[in-house]
Amino acid sequence: MFGSIVLASIIQFGEVKGCSDTSIELLEEFKTEIVYLDNTPELFPKGTIKIAASMPPICQVVNSQVEVEFDIDNQGYIVNYKVISNIPKRVHSKAIKKELMRTPVYKSAWGLKNNKVLVNYIQYKSKT
Repeated sequence: MFGSIVLASIIQFGEVKGCSDTSIELLEEFKTEIVYLDNTPELFPKGTIKIAASMPPICQVVNSQVEVEFDIDNQGYIVNYKVISNIPKRVHSKAIKKELMRTPVYKSAWGLKNNKVLVNYIQYKSKT
């Protein structure tokens, strides 16, 4: 959790920036960070979740932070998916859901209920 606190001081969530904005550094490859909340164990193999959201015709970027809750059924599928919070609202939420739903979970996670994760989708960082 400490890494997220440090990350939050460098990364602005929910603020739309133009690609030519000189106050930001556009990342060559957008980053996805999964933070497991409460007592949720590690569910996904590291590095397997990579969000691929499209960019609008006018080059704009925004860092998104989405907290979700879900169960994993006895076959390893995510069910009862619910968005708890989304910064900014409805931005990247479909792409994040699609990626979480398609990514296999560890077999040890099959049957686990009330899993909570925070997904940070990062497209830029501030230069200052």
